[in-house]
Amino acid sequence: MTVSLHTLTVPVFVQSLTNLRMFMDRASDISEDRILQARLAPDMLAFPGQIQRASDSAKNAVARLTGGTAPTMTDTETTLVQLHDRCQATIDYLQS
Repeated sequence: MTVSLHTLTVPVFVQSLTNLRMFMDRASDISEDRILQARLAPDMLAFPGQIQRASDSAKNAVARLTGGTAPTMTDTETTLVQLHDRCQATIDYLQS
């Protein structure tokens, strides 16, 4: 039985990014500023940086596996809506 790299990677990345979007949607009772500044440890990136790295990891991995070029996304998101949109843009790329 042959399993493609697509089957092993893209669904996992899409599910992870979908989950991140869901977490952002469910955090409506917490102030946006508090979420954007959140860190699990003092030396880690704040929440936007974590979302940006998750997006970059997914799109760059797929680009390398396909021999393509990942879309460029500037790391300038400052709101949950922008981070949500970045996750969706990454999902759209992965599913293309």
